[in-house]
Amino acid sequence: MSMNAFFKSFSRDQINAMFEDYSLIDEWVWKADKSLHSTDVETAWDVLSNVLSGTGFLATAQIDRVLSNGCSIITPKHVKEQQQGLSRWSHEEVLEGLRRLDGDENIYHLDVFFDDGEEYLLEQFDKLVAFYAKAAENDLGAVFYLA
Repeated sequence: MSMNAFFKSFSRDQINAMFEDYSLIDEWVWKADKSLHSTDVETAWDVLSNVLSGTGFLATAQIDRVLSNGCSIITPKHVKEQQQGLSRWSHEEVLEGLRRLDGDENIYHLDVFFDDGEEYLLEQFDKLVAFYAKAAENDLGAVFYLA
């Protein structure tokens, strides 16, 4: 079974409400999706997190016991910071970062990207960048989770 990473954006008020009542996370993410937009980076999440030194995956808070595996909440302020950080990365730098990773490291699905997976990695990177750009532009926060 593979684990994909999902990102969903929410208004500032919704993010604040989730901080006040964690049960809203399951309700608004899974049961009655109230996100404003979303994306996933499929199985590339761990490779991208390592290549990007965490940018795009840095949480304001980690919440356990929700969404099966827990989730990270990212405030609008931190969304903007991560968007700025991601905007500094080029495709060439992402690929250079991939080549610097050690194949012996315990990084989820790393072998997929070493074996002709560069284009796939860049597609997932572009989805991550687009998600943060849209969320930052609209002053939104985000929920990030693995499932």
